[in-house]
Amino acid sequence: EDTMPTLQGGRWSLVRLDGDTYDATRVSLDALYPGLSVGGYLVIDDYFVDECEQAVEDFRTEHGITEPIERIDWTGVRWRRETTNGPAPEPEAVYGDIPSSRTSSVSESEETEGDFARPRIPSLRELQLKKELAGVNERLEAIELEAKPLRRNNR
Repeated sequence: EDTMPTLQGGRWSLVRLDGDTYDATRVSLDALYPGLSVGGYLVIDDYFVDECEQAVEDFRTEHGITEPIERIDWTGVRWRRETTNGPAPEPEAVYGDIPSSRTSSVSESEETEGDFARPRIPSLRELQLKKELAGVNERLEAIELEAKPLRRNNR
């Protein structure tokens, strides 16, 4: 749930999801489907798990997606995106501040692939640590505010 939204804004020709629960499947569809190119494929593993199937059906109904679903194996299905039905991509969400041309400087939030920069996707642990650090910083600011009058009195 934390990592998947960081992928919003990407462009994909193939998306493969393996979410066994309703929430995992739905969060993945919400984050990735808008970037699936027309002509691209969405593959859903574990489609025949009730929660997963319900998430897919709810998403398709909500967005007017009518492309046929094809079974690919004993648990998986796929469909080819043939129209722009469904949520539209928001490229600024991830890629808006990254130049599309060659770049000579790469920030620590980006990795290089050849001469091109691409955003670095944080791990779940990195997201947890970032949240913890924000909490520590808030507590530190509160303590500094409490200590300010004490420092004045000690002078």
